[in-house]
Amino acid sequence: MSLPQNKLPRNQNISTDIIRYERSDAREMLGQMPLGKLMGLAYLARKHKHPQQLVTFVIDTNPNYTNICVTCCDFCAFFRRAGHDEAYTLSPDELAERVRKTHALGASTVLLQGGHNPEVGLQEWVAYIR
Repeated sequence: MSLPQNKLPRNQNISTDIIRYERSDAREMLGQMPLGKLMGLAYLARKHKHPQQLVTFVIDTNPNYTNICVTCCDFCAFFRRAGHDEAYTLSPDELAERVRKTHALGASTVLLQGGHNPEVGLQEWVAYIR
């Protein structure tokens, strides 16, 4: 790992060594530091910020209402062009059913995501949210 030693905590007592990393350092740590060590630093930072032993999590769902997208980002393996065999846009009822199923499994948060489909307008969005 090529990060300068002064960027890493000197010991396990993170209360004296809490560090705010620059984005470039954080990216380098993510790419080069062994995952176990990075997870350990995250754990120590969490303990410093929230010393109580209670840790909570949110179970969420990210239903994709459509995979049709006109943006075609280079990094995205999810999108399909309109007319493709695998292209879809869910109806509001189909989306609601997916949300109901994950709610029954404990999800409490819904994060709608999907492609930039020009056929999904304000009227569809209102229907999805209702």
